[in-house]
Amino acid sequence: MATIIKSSSELRKNYNNIAEICRSTKKPVFLTRNGAGDTVMMDVETYNKREDDLANAWRLLSAERARIQGAEGYTVDEFEENMRLRSREGQSMTNIERDYHVIIDPAANDRMANHMEFLARVSEDAANQLLNEMIECIQSLKKMPYRNPFYNRPYLIVDKYRSLLFGNGRYRIVYQISGVYVFVDDIQDCRQSDDKSILYKV
Repeated sequence: MATIIKSSSELRKNYNNIAEICRSTKKPVFLTRNGAGDTVMMDVETYNKREDDLANAWRLLSAERARIQGAEGYTVDEFEENMRLRSREGQSMTNIERDYHVIIDPAANDRMANHMEFLARVSEDAANQLLNEMIECIQSLKKMPYRNPFYNRPYLIVDKYRSLLFGNGRYRIVYQISGVYVFVDDIQDCRQSDDKSILYKV
């Protein structure tokens, strides 16, 4: 399919039409300003798929580059041994009865405090209910924090973070484990973009 080019003035006049072109063709629309290329517009589904494709391609190219540079791979037997070792380590981590020290990031504390203040103005009961559930979830991280799934998103290190939902799935605690410490790096409102908070805190 030929490249789709529209002017920025047409975007202002016919946004819905251009958005539908993006969704129906699954192709980017190139926007011009004063006759020169300015912006590229695409639908979210196509963008996310492209990000996944790029990430997959990067992993494959990285593996090939490492091999060309002399990196040694693992035999099937070595691979099996590594997997069984990590599996045993994972089992031991979840079975150990130990207390982890939970530390909440200051910025996450401030963001949630502002949210709680706003919510309390609307409904004191709702704010107290949310607070109690949030504290209960954070307290639960003192025991077996490995039980929760990994939180993998674009631009984040793979399998570094884990997440725990509360408030009927409307809020998410994002944390990482380091030794005997659990660092709560973000508490997110799932109704907003869940990729932003943890990135913007640095």
